[in-house]
Amino acid sequence: MLVPYINNNDKAWLFVKPLTWQLWLTTFCSFVTIGIVIWILEHKERDTEFRGTLRHQAGMIMWYSFSTMVFSQREIIRNNFARIIMIFWFFVVLILTQSYTANLASLLTVQQLTPSITDIQTLIKTNAYVGHQDGSFVLGFLLNKNFNSSRLLAYNGPEKLHELFTKGSIAAAFDELPYIKLFLSKYCSQYTMAGPIYKTDGFGFVFPTGSSLVSDISKAVLNVTESDIMFQIEKKWLGDSSSCPSNPFSPSNSLGLESFMGLFAIVGVIAAAFVLVHIGFFLYRQRNLLHDRRLPVWIRLILLYQNFIEGYQTSPESTPTPTEGRSGTSNAGSIGNGRGTRVVPIDGSTREPETQ
Repeated sequence: MLVPYINNNDKAWLFVKPLTWQLWLTTFCSFVTIGIVIWILEHKERDTEFRGTLRHQAGMIMWYSFSTMVFSQREIIRNNFARIIMIFWFFVVLILTQSYTANLASLLTVQQLTPSITDIQTLIKTNAYVGHQDGSFVLGFLLNKNFNSSRLLAYNGPEKLHELFTKGSIAAAFDELPYIKLFLSKYCSQYTMAGPIYKTDGFGFVFPTGSSLVSDISKAVLNVTESDIMFQIEKKWLGDSSSCPSNPFSPSNSLGLESFMGLFAIVGVIAAAFVLVHIGFFLYRQRNLLHDRRLPVWIRLILLYQNFIEGYQTSPESTPTPTEGRSGTSNAGSIGNGRGTRVVPIDGSTREPETQ
């Protein structure tokens, strides 16, 4: 099947084509994940940019993670786990940016041409006009493929076929392979072969039974087809294909996720391991609070969450008691009367006001 090329360059959205959508999505999720991991490891450090209001911390997560794309982050990393993760992440970002730049440059400089039609079923479903050589057996072949006879147009030579394509009279043409090669030797920059090559009845020699010429002719045919003689014959009568520019057909060469799966896996495993170790250290420091049976489970979880979010760290000896809280005040609640405060401990007893 012979079809014309179409220009597949979409300049407006060309910048997204170097990467597949799976790789774009994975990269975006990875940036966000790295930002969250760095926040988990860094927000407990004193004098860090990752502390503050919840809105500020969320903004820092997004800012820091995506600023690594252009290596413009200014925040100082103090946690050693975070530093190790960032070393590996910078390597991943470097590989991604360099690969994206190289692929985008290729898309911008190489003309992206693709066949207008790639299979015969598309022609049949769309009831498109199809060309065939006048007087060729190809007409019967097309009718057997359920083409509408009223949509079949005949031509008498390469020039006439090129004229039909130029005027838009036909969408594709079917012909014998030698004739297609002869046509492409002249118009190879505008057309290409697409779809499978269909086998049909060929030519043969007929001899009487028992003829001694059968073996001689068979050997002669093999000598021609298996030597450079056939190439010389094709070059003489069908043209030199090497004189034609290289095939401009350039299929989609977007970089896929499989090309970077190893890099994402390495960074993911390292980040997950360090986060688990960091959380393990935090839970170990909060072990007195976790094992304090005097507090309900939900209060312990709230205090644990607050300690983690606010960067509060405690030693085993300074774990809050049920009536002390985190700064010496009651965790259970207090009753104010305008002149003082009465503390209500967990066990229900009361104490005299300590402040006026």
